[in-house]
Amino acid sequence: MTEEHIRELESVGFVWDLQELAWRDQLRQLRDYKELSGDCNVPHKSSAYKKLGTWVSTQRNQYRLFHQEGKPSSMIAEHIRELDGIEFIWDARS
Repeated sequence: MTEEHIRELESVGFVWDLQELAWRDQLRQLRDYKELSGDCNVPHKSSAYKKLGTWVSTQRNQYRLFHQEGKPSSMIAEHIRELDGIEFIWDARS
């Protein structure tokens, strides 16, 4: 693919990384939830926020694998910083 083709695709909003796009969408939803509720503790069994609650639980699990256990994880440092920036609670049991 040429640089020109890349620029053309990007000029019309082409998304290269769908996983990152989905992660960012969930982060946006979490920010909205926090604005309404005052915290990031989305109940993962809530019918109203089932998908978001599952995503929050996944972030905590991936963080535990990455940060505490040193195991393979989908968590990256940039996502940790962004979640820390909205006062995300990594251990819901605390």
